[in-house]
Amino acid sequence: MMAFGNIEGIAPEIEAALLAVQITSPEQLLQMGSSPAGRKELAARTGIDARQLTELLNGVDLARVKGISEVFSNLLQEAGVGTVTELSRSVPANLRKRLEETNAGRRLGHQIPKLEEIEACVAEAKKLPKILED
Repeated sequence: MMAFGNIEGIAPEIEAALLAVQITSPEQLLQMGSSPAGRKELAARTGIDARQLTELLNGVDLARVKGISEVFSNLLQEAGVGTVTELSRSVPANLRKRLEETNAGRRLGHQIPKLEEIEACVAEAKKLPKILED
């Protein structure tokens, strides 16, 4: 089970809002927010902005992939790869180039994973079931 503190975008007030409605783990959050209707209900129950909730769920979804740290997850999202499904459809060499461009363009200062690491993450993403519905 993942801890909320390891997920990009979970500020203390967001965590408190989730705990107030008995959502105690990222896995539970992902399950409850997997559908558009579930996300709408979660936003209403927690008071978390729908866009912020979607970004949070994307980070939780990416955290399911072995090898994706909080920093890498953030960089992927900045580069337009927000979900496991999007990652699974990526061409590793093209993704690495996009990560480099995003990192340089936004001056994030992150170290870009090696191509082999990106290939492993893409392969892992292909094995995982799709959880977040469009």
